[in-house]
Order: sequence, then C-alpha cells, then structure tokens
Amino acid sequence: MRRAASQPSMPGILMSMSTASKPPGSLSSYSSSASSPMRALELYEDSEPGGFDAVLMDIKMPGMDGWEAARRIRASARPDAQRIALVALSANAFAEDARRSRAVGMDGHIGKPVDFDELEALFGRIRSGRCKGKDNA
Repeated sequence: MRRAASQPSMPGILMSMSTASKPPGSLSSYSSSASSPMRALELYEDSEPGGFDAVLMDIKMPGMDGWEAARRIRASARPDAQRIALVALSANAFAEDARRSRAVGMDGHIGKPVDFDELEALFGRIRSGRCKGKDNA
C-alpha cells in the first residue's frame, strides 16, 4: 500500500524480506511487499515518484540481492532516486555488510530479527535528514 495523505506519521514502505520477518500489523498497513529485491525494484520503477518513502530489502536473497537493487534504484533517473530511504535487512551483524550497504547508497542496515522500534527510530533519523544515501548507515 502506498502512503495515504491521511496517514503522514509512518512512511509508505516497500518491503522485500523473508516471511519470517514480517512486520507487526501497524507497519503492515503502510506497506507493500515484494517476494524478492528484483520484484521490489520493479514495483518501485512502476510507482509514481514519491509513491514510496522507503524500501526495506533483505540483502542476501537468491537472484538479485538487495545491494544490487539499491544500486539500481540510486542509479535510476527518477526524481526520487536519491531521496527514497533504502534500508538493508540482514541476518548477519557483520560490519562489512553495513559498510557495503552504505557504499551502494543505503540509508541504514538493520539486523534480523527486525527490532521494529529500532526501525522506526531509523525512519525518524531519515525523515529528519540525519541519514542521506551513501553518507550514512
């Protein structure tokens, strides 16, 4: 689901993640899901610019991984390509994964299982401008 004008407090989120990490009901009501990073990329590309505030992607998925999808989003000519929040999800808490997420332009890197309070805090930092693409994770 894309962001509705009457629901400004939580971003419209496109999620590509395993079924084991599905969000709680409150977050689900603001989101669309994709079965893979490739599908997330397709949904993003097919949406109107600004249709999503964030893309949450599992970085280690078969086929196209979340990092490649993030690179393609940031490289696109869409007007929101540099503004949309990209957040990596990973079962690994390795510093190298977080560095790689930053290098491809992701705004944050969250471990699984997802701590949705941590995720909401990250969205707050992104909305306030304290996280911007390649500069922060």
